[in-house]
Amino acid sequence: MPYEITVDEPHASVEIRFHGETRHSEHIAARDELLKICRDRGIERILVDAREIEIRGEPSMMEIFDFGASWVEKKQGTRVLLAGVFPRDARTRGELIFGDTVALNRGFYTRGFQDIEEARRWLRHGGK
Repeated sequence: MPYEITVDEPHASVEIRFHGETRHSEHIAARDELLKICRDRGIERILVDAREIEIRGEPSMMEIFDFGASWVEKKQGTRVLLAGVFPRDARTRGELIFGDTVALNRGFYTRGFQDIEEARRWLRHGGK
């Protein structure tokens, strides 16, 4: 898998770190796995370390839109706060920012960061 998931029990959070090239379908599977972990363990905080991700192929704007829009539906009523660390790859960064904007516009609480420690602090302070 092009990603690793780590549960941080003391901080009631889960972190995912992507490695290099990732297919859009793998990105969707990672999201679904994260949300399942959150539901199963009662975790409300997610950190997505996307610094090294590079989405293979070029998902269409509609695929990116659908991915962003589906976060609210997929979380199935679970309260989730998500901090994402932006990719270094400019094209992928633009795609993820677009997807995040769509999710945010549909009521999903998410924020993007350049720095992973800043993202962790934001999560630990409940999005403040």
